Amino acid sequence: MTPTVTPTVRADDVTRAEAFRRACLFELRHLTGLRSTWIVLTLIAALSLYPGVVALFVLHHGEKVTTNDLISTILWSPQIAQVSALGFYLMVLATGPVSTELVRGTARTTWLAVGGRTTAYWAKCATSAAIGAFVALASSAVELISVGAASLVRQARFTGFTGLLVPSGRLMLWTACWMVLCTAVASLVRNRVVPILVLCLGPLLAERVIALLISQIPGIHLEGIGAWLPFAAGRAMLVDVASLPEDQKLFTSALVGSDLSVPAATAAFLAWTATAAFSGFAVYRRRTG
Repeated sequence: MTPTVTPTVRADDVTRAEAFRRACLFELRHLTGLRSTWIVLTLIAALSLYPGVVALFVLHHGEKVTTNDLISTILWSPQIAQVSALGFYLMVLATGPVSTELVRGTARTTWLAVGGRTTAYWAKCATSAAIGAFVALASSAVELISVGAASLVRQARFTGFTGLLVPSGRLMLWTACWMVLCTAVASLVRNRVVPILVLCLGPLLAERVIALLISQIPGIHLEGIGAWLPFAAGRAMLVDVASLPEDQKLFTSALVGSDLSVPAATAAFLAWTATAAFSGFAVYRRRTG
């Protein structure tokens, strides 16, 4: 009887790309195995059906559903919310894998499984970003389908579908960046509650207070600095203030906290996201687990 020789696979035989792919799959399996993930996704799916239900009651026979109506539906009216509804619920999925592991002391198990802190951190960022973009696309599709079905029932008319591609793409990019920001903040603070508070109070209060204090520094003219802060830039990325009628620009820009153009706001938000991601990595790689 001839013995079977099993080839040994060393860590050196696995390329960085393959190790990173396996780490992303590890994170994905981890997330799909959590009950909280499915609760959050079910809640988002239910809320995505809400615009269609409302449309049944507000639409009238022959009424037009314009491009702006559909864009507002897709973006979940971020101009009147300091944190978009979609980002608020996805925050749980982006902060949980980092904060829970650090608090419970199980991060070392992840590092051993995927081959180190560096691979683990960037896999968490990449997985979170991919999930955020996918959920944004799926929720937008569900919202449009539900509103479309309600419009058919009410015999309303759709106009301007071609104008939805760019706003949907901006939402996907914003959501992907938001998930990375959440992961980075959770890496900076070894706690489960504090990252959530920072990510909620930052857009609602802290950022505006910081902008106000900076603008009051004598001898330095930085009155417009608030428009370039991360959450304000993120909202300006979603809400194209420049395209609004003149009678709406001032009010909307005050709610958004920024009057930047979409390209400038997008560049600022991407820069803040990259800064936060590398700051989180610098701290995460020194964690003891």
